Amino acid sequence: MVGADELTDIALLKVNAPRPLPFVALGDSKQMKAGDWLIAAGNPFGLGGSVGIGFAIPSDIMVRVGQELREKSRINCGRLGASVQEAPSTGLGIAGVERTGSAAREGLQPGNVVITVDGVKVETARELIRVVGCKLPGAKVTLNVRRQARDVEIPVTFGKRPPTSTANGVED
Repeated sequence: MVGADELTDIALLKVNAPRPLPFVALGDSKQMKAGDWLIAAGNPFGLGGSVGIGFAIPSDIMVRVGQELREKSRINCGRLGASVQEAPSTGLGIAGVERTGSAAREGLQPGNVVITVDGVKVETARELIRVVGCKLPGAKVTLNVRRQARDVEIPVTFGKRPPTSTANGVED
């Protein structure tokens, strides 16, 4: 194993084979539309399960994570420091904010309801993950949130993600 990332459930393996192995071409997740056929595997961001509803990671995120694993044996994704909760009647709410996280420093508060991220509408945790992807620490996004019946724009800078296991099971 060259490296792995627990958050996205992606591992990069090096296989020494006596001859070239067959493969399938990777699609472009940005070109996908509702109803398109796809193959999905894994449990990215801890959202899926082995039975019932599952989630797939977009190929553009997978390519970026795979390239970084190849180059560094680990990935360097940013972190907002906020947890979300889906509520059918209100939308994607901010359930909690880490005291020392970038979301708290920028003014995001529990109870805020996320409307858009960089102008892209998000209503579910899955949509938020798709829009945010694996931004690097220092990357900036603008959240449009509803707070006390008002829409507020909050620019947020991604902080550093805590260390995760690397190729040999050693912490960063």
